[in-house]
Amino acid sequence: MSLAPSGADAVTSASPKEVQRSLDAFVATAPGAVVIVGLVNHGVTRIYTVGTPPAGAPPLNASTEFQIGSITKTFTATLLAEMVKSGKVHLDDPIGKYLPAGVHTPAYNGQQITLLNLSEQNSGLPEMPSNFAPSKSGDPYADYGTARLYDFLGSYALIRAPGAKFEYSNVGVGLLGTLLANAAHTDYTSLIRSGVLKPLGMNETSASLTPQIRARLMPGFTQGLTPSPAWTFTGLASAGAINSSMHDMLLYLKANMEAPSGRLGSAMAFAQKTTQRHDLGAVHEDWLELVHQREFAYHVA
Repeated sequence: MSLAPSGADAVTSASPKEVQRSLDAFVATAPGAVVIVGLVNHGVTRIYTVGTPPAGAPPLNASTEFQIGSITKTFTATLLAEMVKSGKVHLDDPIGKYLPAGVHTPAYNGQQITLLNLSEQNSGLPEMPSNFAPSKSGDPYADYGTARLYDFLGSYALIRAPGAKFEYSNVGVGLLGTLLANAAHTDYTSLIRSGVLKPLGMNETSASLTPQIRARLMPGFTQGLTPSPAWTFTGLASAGAINSSMHDMLLYLKANMEAPSGRLGSAMAFAQKTTQRHDLGAVHEDWLELVHQREFAYHVA
């Protein structure tokens, strides 16, 4: 998806023919890939598709489902903002407030991790939990449930104070969604549905692989364009579980563009506020190191 600004200072936009030509050129270098792109420019929405879906795959259109991966984290942030605005939780709440009795909460010299720390990616928790050991390499998150997440918390010792440093953390945002669900006495899939998806009319989006979504789900590929099965999430769902279509993602994009007006506008505007500024050079170095250390599967969207 892309957002082109409006008004006197708007950048010059590419023409529809230029956009389509660029997409055609990209897919020509990646045989087997399919791409769908949605553009919102001066209030006008256009959807572009390119590529031929593989045999047995659903047709490529605005309702085709894709696993959106870590874009899920922005939905979790919106959910946190909505729950803060409605008084259900507070940003400075320590994580122990929403953990079951007996679950250890890591702290540094008595300083506890807060919900805000988890959202800002400066909790001190690592990128992945130390007890992450998938039994299926093709579906790595499937067997990492809430019990294993709590076991990780019980064994992990912070090496720095929460808030001291940015470190991208799947386990941190996965924990955040679990805590929000605990606060609401439900599960993440149900909470994200009632708190974000339903208010925005995103009926083609879910944090679980329902039969309806599987029927429209475009097969994924690794970075080397070899087939990759759909991933399922349990304990870390709020870090990457959402499946959605271009139709629904444009609803989400427009709602964010229209904030603070519109549905969930107040929460979205709150979620977009800058609370921390990071050294982008350091963030870039952290990301490069992460890429070097891990091999990721990509779902071409």
